[in-house]
Amino acid sequence: MALQTTQNLPAPYIESELKAFLPEAGKAGATDTTSQLGLPSLAPESAFTQQARKTGAGQAGLAYDTTTGALTSGTGVASYQPYLTTAGTYADPSTTAGQTALQSFISPHQNYVIDAMTDATTAAKNRASAQALDVGAFGGGRHGIQSGIMDAELAKNIGLFKGTQYQDALTQMGTASDRQRNLATDAQTLGIGNMGMLGQLGAGQLGYAQAGLDTTAQAAEMKRQEPFNRLGWYGGQLSQLMGGMPNPYMQTSPAASAPSPFMQALGSGVGAYGLGGILGQIWNRG
Repeated sequence: MALQTTQNLPAPYIESELKAFLPEAGKAGATDTTSQLGLPSLAPESAFTQQARKTGAGQAGLAYDTTTGALTSGTGVASYQPYLTTAGTYADPSTTAGQTALQSFISPHQNYVIDAMTDATTAAKNRASAQALDVGAFGGGRHGIQSGIMDAELAKNIGLFKGTQYQDALTQMGTASDRQRNLATDAQTLGIGNMGMLGQLGAGQLGYAQAGLDTTAQAAEMKRQEPFNRLGWYGGQLSQLMGGMPNPYMQTSPAASAPSPFMQALGSGVGAYGLGGILGQIWNRG
């Protein structure tokens, strides 16, 4: 009696496709595509950010080397320091520097006024001497007393005038000291504002560059996966035609790139050195 064997074979047209498909799938599986991986990379820091660091260092009297990233002592003079130094000089007239500065606030016409007062007194004394000479009293006690009174009056008037000039100069120098302190505050505020603006520009430029690198990496990964996805799709079609036989291959697709640390920082509001908070404090001051 002949032995009858039953085999569950695919249709001839499917079998021929499987014979063509399996070698290609094996070849794809044996191929090392490590060198083609779309690996992430980090964009270089923006020149704006470097300048923001340099500006910030200058505010503290330090020096920042944009080439090496080194922070050194620099000049030790912040952008606002000269104004504070001048304000301190104006605020203390008891020092030698303060006395020298005070002279610049005294009217340059002071000596002319004193000379005019002296000339007027001398003229009055001459007239009094002429009158005393006419009546034969020149050189007498009364003439001497009158001359002394004129000299004393002149000295008193000159003293009062100088005192007034000195007090006016002190007032003006005090006002100038306040203005210098205001200028120091303005210089610092503007410096911090520039630092924030540069930092914000740097963050934007860095984000754009990083997005470009991420897109390039994702495109490379999609290109690497394309043969596998194509074979996976074709294998899936064959599996359906074979009536429930196991799916020989599962299609894969590149996973969505996780947000980079940089983008996560921006999203959490602490990116670019916390610029949102810094700028808010600067530009929303009461």
